[in-house]
Amino acid sequence: KPLASPLELGTKYFGDAVTMRCLLVNNGPNAVKFAAHVGTVQEVSTYLNEQEQANDIGALGAKLKPQSIFVMEPRRGTIPAYSEIDVKLTFNPQKSYDIKGFTATQTAVGNSLESFDFLSVYQFEGLPSHTVQVPLSGKATSLSLDLSPSMLHFNPIAVHEHQDAVVEIKNSNDLLPLTFRVRNTPNFKGHPTKGLLQPGESTPLKVSFAPRTLGNHRERIAVES
Repeated sequence: KPLASPLELGTKYFGDAVTMRCLLVNNGPNAVKFAAHVGTVQEVSTYLNEQEQANDIGALGAKLKPQSIFVMEPRRGTIPAYSEIDVKLTFNPQKSYDIKGFTATQTAVGNSLESFDFLSVYQFEGLPSHTVQVPLSGKATSLSLDLSPSMLHFNPIAVHEHQDAVVEIKNSNDLLPLTFRVRNTPNFKGHPTKGLLQPGESTPLKVSFAPRTLGNHRERIAVES
């Protein structure tokens, strides 16, 4: 029979996670043991109808390739008669991109989008014809934080005086907002120290050089997202 519509878990940054809670309901008079599996549609279609899978609700899991993009918890258990249990589904697209400091020049592709389509399967002991299949769908994109200019040069000044410059911080991703945090150093301070940028939005970062000691100062302010 045709599959149900996919359970959409939205768009996240690689490395972020989102969790959805569902209910697994037993409307019958007897307790039933279950096993939950997640795999690609091709994998599940290949192995699900084998006789071994019908006789052992845990056998399918041994056939599927291990993955942690979609995780179902609990994976096994028992639903009492006329009861329901909570099921936690986590979408965790695994690829990350970080850019730190004004000396960084690499930039992620801001609008690249990767789709993840898997199939979750619930099997019930003694009920091989009552298998439940729910398609899972999620999308992921990369962080894209641009700093311009990426390096600042300050003129010589006296100890305890200060000199200011401005750096533009831009969220070059057109799909998701981005939070950032600035980690200052003893002689260089950025303000604001944190913020939220909507897709495509930019904001000025004022950087102050206030030397506390004599000599040359070369430090890196980290802008993290």
